[in-house]
Amino acid sequence: MNKLTNISRFAAFGAKILMVLAAIIMTISVILMVFAAVDPDLVTVAVTTAGINNVNLDDIDVRAVAVVTSVGILAMGLLGMAALYYTDRLFTNIYKNNTPFTSDNARCLEMLAILTVIFTVAMIIFDVSMLQVLDAEYYQSFGVGIFPLFLALLIYLLSLVFKHGATLQKESDETL
Repeated sequence: MNKLTNISRFAAFGAKILMVLAAIIMTISVILMVFAAVDPDLVTVAVTTAGINNVNLDDIDVRAVAVVTSVGILAMGLLGMAALYYTDRLFTNIYKNNTPFTSDNARCLEMLAILTVIFTVAMIIFDVSMLQVLDAEYYQSFGVGIFPLFLALLIYLLSLVFKHGATLQKESDETL
């Protein structure tokens, strides 16, 4: 159990660091997109400065793209941070309680499964929205498949295993 406790401690620390980095990146991205929505000329300057020559900005509604991208980044970032929060909570519980089988850990896994489904649906909505405001020539779809839903099912089944393990752990503790 010592190995599990040590790994969980480092994983919880890593999740906390990723949450901070995600918050910083999400904030910077949204601020840049808001500036682009307010002043589309900034996008022209940025594209020209970056040396991107194959994009005809006259064909693109820069404000619509900026708004959709801002909302997408914000939604995906918040969902990602929620997933990192539950991951951190799961690993913190494991190293503090010295066992993975608690009802709180089962609930964390259940929430991760739900967030995975929500994230998958949000990606589909983001893809459709971007295809509405951009030509297919300028936007490459993420092409969300069935794998994230399979992963959500797997995480949910794991939560049921943890819930059953928590029940057995409680019975064992009460017997002793």
